[in-house]
Amino acid sequence: MSLIWIRGYVEKVIEMQLTNENLASLHLVEALKPFIKNKEDVIFGYILGWVSASMAAFFIQTLGRQPTSEEMNEVAEAVKNSLTRIKSRIYETLT
Repeated sequence: MSLIWIRGYVEKVIEMQLTNENLASLHLVEALKPFIKNKEDVIFGYILGWVSASMAAFFIQTLGRQPTSEEMNEVAEAVKNSLTRIKSRIYETLT
């Protein structure tokens, strides 16, 4: 079975997280200011966590199973290919 659909799904989840509205709504970051060194890294971690959780939910809720190692590698590769774009988008929004 081709795993190319995973990349498309990961991209869709990332795009949903990188909207102006979503990035602007991350008010929690301001509340955490005394405890964090860098807002960008907190938002970056939030987005990566959201992508991971979305993929886990998709596999469990839609496919009724855990992802295979091969599928998880495909998710990781799709995320890795998007890291620069994610960081750039966060920086653009916060500056």
